[in-house]
Amino acid sequence: MPQSAPNDTSSRLYPIGKVAIAAGVSVQTVRLWERLGYVEALRSKGKQRMFSGDALRQVTERAASNRRQKEQTRVSASADTDLASTGIRIKRARLEKGLTQAEAAEMAGVSRSFIASVERGESGVSLQTLARLADAYGIPLSKFAGTIETVGRVIHSTERPRTVIAGSVTWEELAAPGRHDFEPALLYIPPGQTSGGLVLRPGDIFAYVMQGEITFEFGDTGEVSKLNVGDALTAAGGTPFSWKNGGKTTAVCLWVEVISSLKKSE
Repeated sequence: MPQSAPNDTSSRLYPIGKVAIAAGVSVQTVRLWERLGYVEALRSKGKQRMFSGDALRQVTERAASNRRQKEQTRVSASADTDLASTGIRIKRARLEKGLTQAEAAEMAGVSRSFIASVERGESGVSLQTLARLADAYGIPLSKFAGTIETVGRVIHSTERPRTVIAGSVTWEELAAPGRHDFEPALLYIPPGQTSGGLVLRPGDIFAYVMQGEITFEFGDTGEVSKLNVGDALTAAGGTPFSWKNGGKTTAVCLWVEVISSLKKSE
């Protein structure tokens, strides 16, 4: 971890080793940045590289910026992988039902090209569209999650199947999909993300906000309810609803959906 920069004054000078430690980079990196003209070094009487307080700040700020860029690249790559995995599972579900992309698109109310881009992992899909696809395929939403090998009653935190949709909205299943008449999950909603429009689920739903805030709107009554930490709601199957995270932090919601009615209709 980089150390805090020394409390410098304009007249104070720092050797390259202290600058590297303060910025959390190697001495070789500081020398490279000097050669590239990103920072200017002075020379002591003994020909030793010395850096002013302003130069030290330049090095530490550049190092911090580089770390942020690397983290953003890592997160972006992870999100691309997650979308690709979700797309593969959406395609598998379609093929199991014997549907073409055009047929699936018509049933979900989207274009065939959009379905193709989702299945290739090039585009995320909103909850609204994912729910329509689930209804079209006659499956619960959890069927789009990854597989799980456990056959017992316990699912450890490292085993939870995940589904990542548009805006990095993520579902983590808390029970093995398809083995119960209810399906609990953790729903992670980044700031500003929405369900993509009104969602209609066949079974009853229960939502409990564990972190952040989520605003629900119900299409049948126009009711708008803002849920904060500790708040919960229930809605009967067939109730159209939408949600949005209007807060500044990722919202986390315990989400339980009853699917017994879906099973009976299969």
